Amino acid sequence: MSQTTPMMSKVSLSCFSNNVNGLNSPSKRNRLFNKLRKGKFSVIALQETHIDQNHINYLENTNLGKVFVSADVQKKRGVALYIDHNIKAEERFKDREGRVIAVRLETEGEKTLLVNIYAPNGPKSKFINKLKDNINKTEFDHLIIFGDFNGVVDKTLDKTFKAKNSKVASSLPKNFMALMDEYDLVDSWREFNPDLKDYTYYSSRHQSLQHSPPYLI
Repeated sequence: MSQTTPMMSKVSLSCFSNNVNGLNSPSKRNRLFNKLRKGKFSVIALQETHIDQNHINYLENTNLGKVFVSADVQKKRGVALYIDHNIKAEERFKDREGRVIAVRLETEGEKTLLVNIYAPNGPKSKFINKLKDNINKTEFDHLIIFGDFNGVVDKTLDKTFKAKNSKVASSLPKNFMALMDEYDLVDSWREFNPDLKDYTYYSSRHQSLQHSPPYLI
């Protein structure tokens, strides 16, 4: 999903975020990279690249910008951030499991921390606590969290069920909601579509549709 993200500052970024579900196929990478190049985005956030630590060069593409990567030792998970070459950027923190990469930008004299995450499918509290600790240790003026959160912010608006025996919607944990409150983060898509029921993921197992925020600002 792409969107121009204005903040309460002089900074405006054109951003794209998507779960790509694997980029080991050269033809799939080329198709995606060609589409992204035409978008001329300031920031590109990809989740589930499935590129392992020995092949992160597969993600390099000068047309998209400078790339920052967190990769696993196996071909699973994986997150990447591409930053336009004209923007000053430095890596601030990441894990080695392909779940978190954080980069700080400096534009117009202001520091913006970009965090791209691929959250666990199961329990998330430990993951969120560590993420929050790393964010709190970093100096910044603005915060944007991209990612596949593997959960919903609002069960009423963000998830629907078609099966009679569906499980309870996977809400994000309380410490994640606390993180949103602490930094005044909002679902960027929901801000512009407050009542719309549109979905980003379909679960055939549970016959349910789900909207996961593309990013929080």
